[in-house]
Amino acid sequence: MKGIIGTHASNFHCDDVTGCVFLKFTDNYKQHRVIRTLNQEELNKCDLVFDVGGVYDPSINRFDHHQRGFSETYSSQHTITLSACGLLFKHFGEEIVKNVIALIDPFGSITEEQICWLKLKIYNTFVLPIDAGDNGIDPSPTELLFRDSTNLSSRVAKLNAKGYGMMRLEQFLKAQELVKKEFIECVSSIYFRILPSFEPTRVAFSKRFEYDSEGRIMVLNEKCSWRDCLTELEDEEASKNGIKKEVLYVISHDDTRDQWGCIATSLSPGSFKMRKPFPQPWRGLRDNALEDVCKIKGAIFTHNSGFLACNATQEGMIKMAQLAAVFDDQKIITK
Repeated sequence: MKGIIGTHASNFHCDDVTGCVFLKFTDNYKQHRVIRTLNQEELNKCDLVFDVGGVYDPSINRFDHHQRGFSETYSSQHTITLSACGLLFKHFGEEIVKNVIALIDPFGSITEEQICWLKLKIYNTFVLPIDAGDNGIDPSPTELLFRDSTNLSSRVAKLNAKGYGMMRLEQFLKAQELVKKEFIECVSSIYFRILPSFEPTRVAFSKRFEYDSEGRIMVLNEKCSWRDCLTELEDEEASKNGIKKEVLYVISHDDTRDQWGCIATSLSPGSFKMRKPFPQPWRGLRDNALEDVCKIKGAIFTHNSGFLACNATQEGMIKMAQLAAVFDDQKIITK
């Protein structure tokens, strides 16, 4: 006889839908039947209950977050309170991650240390936004410029629009398929793209003082997803040394064009604002016009927004980054 998992009835949300998906990636609960009810007697008979019931007690498999006094977070470094799926991921995350990786890379091998790293990365990337949304926390402390109606939580919510009864059950299952697909894609991206990028980014990060005394310029020897690793490395260094020396520019080779490019880093992950864009007088210029202004041979292009510059050689690109790091746009503006 199949075991039973209980969650709440009525409208479904991204946290309870995602919780169902997570439990499908656990050995103990993947075959369990899910019931949606508000009847406490029925919930008492369930092997595991989440997002309903008013109890958080992992020892009896109860994972609700609505009760007075609940303040559980993923870790002491996190400030956003967990939703139901966050609770499940906190307690079953290692197993969930292992089973998803076994699905996407059956012949791969992975260490326990990597599993722990992946679990945290997946929480911060995929689960935390759901926790925040379910707890009514906006991504910005100030007035939002727009409302994103295309994120995962919004797309799940829209599936409530069709009918009741069996139609609602069909929509609930449809929502699970939507979340499952997106969750696997998220894990795949982190596992296949970001995890292999961490070591080359770490090497480049450790050598950055060779190019600038303040460590503001990082030069990559190979293409990798450095953006997803840099903040972690900066924070790690700051926790050891007590000082955060931010990277302003990241240089790498553009194999397609056989030239060197340099990206101005963002203020924070996902932000379009830059720590220090390339100098205003360079922006929008190309080739000879750019060379005339920056006085560096091989200059090819600077993007109009100041986020990207290019040079024919690595040496020239490093010189452009070094000059940009000390350039004061305010002097140009106030003249």
